Amino acid sequence: MRSTAAGAEMTISSGIFPKKFVKLTAILAPTQHVVAQNMFFPLFDIEPEVLMADDPRIGCDIQRPVARSVETQQTVMLHTTLLCIDETDRVFEFSFGIVVISDDDTMETFETQDPLMSRPYLPDEIRSKVMDLVLLDLVYMVRRFRPQHIIRVRKINNGPPKTDGKHNLISEVLTGMDYPVEETFVDKLGRKTWYHTLHSDDEA
Repeated sequence: MRSTAAGAEMTISSGIFPKKFVKLTAILAPTQHVVAQNMFFPLFDIEPEVLMADDPRIGCDIQRPVARSVETQQTVMLHTTLLCIDETDRVFEFSFGIVVISDDDTMETFETQDPLMSRPYLPDEIRSKVMDLVLLDLVYMVRRFRPQHIIRVRKINNGPPKTDGKHNLISEVLTGMDYPVEETFVDKLGRKTWYHTLHSDDEA
């Protein structure tokens, strides 16, 4: 991470991320902590925590602090996961959501994938960067585990129009990594599902 007058640039070569992924960067807004109307201020300069499964071959999740409220003692985390759901066929599921943690246990800790529910907890400065960070984590995890198949499920059926745009971005990134969409379908709960298959064994 390095700060400039215009903002902070985070590359995934810093911290946990290998140098060969330096081409993917997220340009973040200036690091001044401006308290938003909802009393949550953005966190730009904290390294994410990577939590490995007991068997490192079956995936991991990344927890990234993105906002905090001093008044309510709550921390907001971006939570991305890539976990193996079928070891035989090497099928992994990718998902992401927002976790709101009560630092002093006086309020409920919860996780949501509903953008309308998470909106009050995300200052404008960080909300516009969430998808950059999601894609950053996605590339890191896919390159680390190199699944044969990746499945994604749209957990919110009646989300705002921007929701489709976010899923399109994920599809574009995975296609660029040799994981084109092989199939889309609706699951038993009525949720749109994307199924990606690796078309090359070469490292991206």
